[in-house]
This record gives sequence, structure tokens and C-alpha cells, in this order.
Amino acid sequence: MSDLYTIKQDGNYYNELQDLHTAINLADDFLGSMPGAEETTFTVENHEGYLMAVVTNRRIIGAFTKQQWGGRKGDEAIHIGEESFDATDTILLLPHKEIVELDDNDESSDEIGRLHVSWSGPFFVRIVDAVCAYFGVTDVEEITPEALAYAKARANPQQPKEQTVTLGFKLQLRVQPGASVHDCIQDMGCTFTSNSVGVVVLSSERIQPSQTDADEQAASQPTHYIGKLKERNGEQEYIHLFRFVADDPVRFIDNIASRFYDEDGGEQDGDGYAFESGAMVVTPAGYQEISRDLYVQLHGIVTGL
Repeated sequence: MSDLYTIKQDGNYYNELQDLHTAINLADDFLGSMPGAEETTFTVENHEGYLMAVVTNRRIIGAFTKQQWGGRKGDEAIHIGEESFDATDTILLLPHKEIVELDDNDESSDEIGRLHVSWSGPFFVRIVDAVCAYFGVTDVEEITPEALAYAKARANPQQPKEQTVTLGFKLQLRVQPGASVHDCIQDMGCTFTSNSVGVVVLSSERIQPSQTDADEQAASQPTHYIGKLKERNGEQEYIHLFRFVADDPVRFIDNIASRFYDEDGGEQDGDGYAFESGAMVVTPAGYQEISRDLYVQLHGIVTGL
């Protein structure tokens, strides 16, 4: 006589059949007849109580409890809040050995939490009860390789995807007298943290702006770069000159490229003008004078290219 296979709903006896395939199909039918909002799990066990298959409409939702160090000595973990995260795909993609060794408030569950939530302080993760409910068992050690394989085939879990996103940022700085914004930019580090559950920042790096980005930056940030567009051999060439910063009274020279002499020796139209001892240019503070020597140097740089 064939073995008997028992169908259970959330651990409670539901039905019994002699054929495994028929029992699994019937459990699937039972699940399909449940009200849509009701979460439940049907399991199929052999006559020894060995778990053969699982059908469920549940998700494995973990709880990530955020803390920070506090207290008089700074060694007390103070509760900050809790984030829920869907770890269904992550759990189903784990090897069977790692699933049956899961434990709350342990490195095994912490690692699952870190894959879904970004947090730099102390924390702990609870996920074991959700895993047990998903598989219809009372202990993770009752989950069998066969039940995991069936659940995985039925759910078709997906691996996370890595994406690269390029963003632009505008920084408002407080600059002390004598400090260098240029040095700040060169030495600046950047760290990003995702505040969205399910998205974790893996790494970040500074990149050089593209030609288009640099020109847009020149137009929108007068304290950074200026661009001069020239036509040469039918090709547009962007020449980026770093802003000249004088002490007092000249701050940042705005759109100075339009004030340079052109290659034929004539003056270009612009908001400033040149004279024997120097030049007047428009700056964020209004019209300012720059020395003739500086003007000639800038003129030579541009017309010499």
C-alpha cells in the first residue's frame, strides 16, 4: 500500500491522500479557494511527518530594529524605530543549510537585514517566525530540502540587480577667510545612504563631469568653471578655464571669456571693457576692475589656443 500524505493548513490537519502529486495539487486548489486577503500555508507531509511540499500566499517579512548608542556612557543601545522588509526572494535563494541555521538577533539574520536596509548604527533583525509561517512549520529545522526546492520552483525568486545611477548635486558652502574652495573640492569625500527599504548603496565615487555637464555647470555656477566655445576645423571645441580668484576686491570673474580680444585683434562685445591699466568686468558684486597684466594673461591663454 502506498504511503499516506497528509495535507495541513498552518500546521492543522486538513486532508489525507495516498498519492503525493494528487496531494500537492489538492493543496494548491485549497490555497486558490482562500479569500484573497487571508494569508495561509498548506503543507504536504509523508506518513513520518517529513515535509514534502509547501504552497502559500505568504511573504517572508522581516523586522529591522534600528538603534543608536546613547546613555551616560554611550554604551546603551537606544531604540530608534523599526523597518519592515520583504526577504522572500532572498530567503528562497539561500542554501538549505543556511535557512535551517537562521536565528533572530544573530549574525545569520543580521546579514539578511543588511541586504535590505541601510543603517550605520546598532540594530537587530527578527525573521525566523516569518520563515516558519511561510513554510508552515514551528521550527526552521523542520524545513526540508524537498520543501525548499518546491517552494523555490513555485515562487521563482529573483536575484537583486545592480544599477549605476549618476546624480548631480549643488552644495552650499560656508567659506572662512583664506580658505580655498578649490582645495575643498579636490579633497572632498562623498558618502551616500539609501533611505528606501530594498535599495542599498554599494559604493560611490567622484567622476569627472562630461563636456556638456561642465558647460551647464559653468552657466549655473559662476563660482566654479567657465567655458569658451570655439570653432576649429568644423568641430566645436570646449575650452574650460578655471576661475581666477583675486583677493579683495575682485571675487569671481563672471563670463570673462566674452571680454577677451578675438583672434583678429578686435575686441568682442560684452558686459565689460578693456582700458590701458586694466579692465572692468561684471562679477556677482557688480563691476570690478582687474589688472592689465591679468587681463593680458587671460587674453593670451584664449587667443593662443
